[in-house]
Amino acid sequence: MAEKQTDTSTTLKTTLTDLQSELSTLNRVSHRLALTDAGPALEKVLNLLLPRLLSRIGKNDDAKTSNRSNKRKAPSSPLTLSSSASVSELSALHDQINAMHESIHKKLIEMLTHTMKRVREDRNCQLPCVAILELLLPEEHRQQQQSETVEPNGLVVTANPFTINLSLAFLTLGVNRSSPSACSDLLPGLLTFLACLLLEGLPQKEGSFYSDNCVGISHILDASRKMRFDQTCHLILRCLEYISCNPLEKAAIRRAADSSSSNVSDASSNNMNETSAESAVPSLKETKRAILSNPVVGAALFEIFSDVLLYTPVSAASSLIPYGMSTSGYQRLINGAASGKMVGGNSKNWKE
Repeated sequence: MAEKQTDTSTTLKTTLTDLQSELSTLNRVSHRLALTDAGPALEKVLNLLLPRLLSRIGKNDDAKTSNRSNKRKAPSSPLTLSSSASVSELSALHDQINAMHESIHKKLIEMLTHTMKRVREDRNCQLPCVAILELLLPEEHRQQQQSETVEPNGLVVTANPFTINLSLAFLTLGVNRSSPSACSDLLPGLLTFLACLLLEGLPQKEGSFYSDNCVGISHILDASRKMRFDQTCHLILRCLEYISCNPLEKAAIRRAADSSSSNVSDASSNNMNETSAESAVPSLKETKRAILSNPVVGAALFEIFSDVLLYTPVSAASSLIPYGMSTSGYQRLINGAASGKMVGGNSKNWKE
């Protein structure tokens, strides 16, 4: 018993030292970030730093929850008088670790708030949207992508709520600055994340995949999950809008697709539009495959597109909804982009 408490104490002291070192590192990085000039220098820093900050704030919250759970599991009453000091020492270490997690969380929020403010002021600053989106996707999705056998029916959202909510906020801001080819790269991941949100809360079937053509209702009943679902729908619509409203790039995509299918090299391949379009072709193929292979995603997109077609502007003071639309569908259209306004983006809701 004493040896076990000694090992636990050593582990906790090591954890506390690591957290103190991490907080010191974050302070230095925060100072350097504040001194970084706006423009290409800031964009280069954010390409590496922003995904790490978003990932770390979720892992820090998970570790804090785990530390609290371990403290509750620790014996509150010592078996002998000699072990009383050890128990109190373990409790004190847990409290110090919890305090360090709180300090790291506050520092990460401070850095992300500072980043949001800087990006909001610099309209030309591009965000690493693809890297941010990957934080929301389950590890199984990346493994399936490597084996080229994507089956989104069995994927579950595993990211921490802090990571999800803040990532969606930065994506809402970043998509409005992305090129059509960059938006096409986001579509497969957004559709996979949409499927994960739809399947969230369903019991697993034989410990593996969910039953086909079946969705959960947590994205309807839970307010926070509903907001994530609405934001994801708006991101998909925004990406599709940017892709479809660029005739030059659409033509380049068709030429690149025809060229790749016939294996004919184009002498003008150095053209910027065609180069970006060639990279968009695999993404569009992945998007089609995701829709065709997953009836849940196809049904969700059909519902979203139906709401878009049925929507007609109404007076801001009116409580009526357009004819043929459901209340949830109407609320999704007029509220889904609200985060864009909160983070200072130029996203407008449908009522505006």
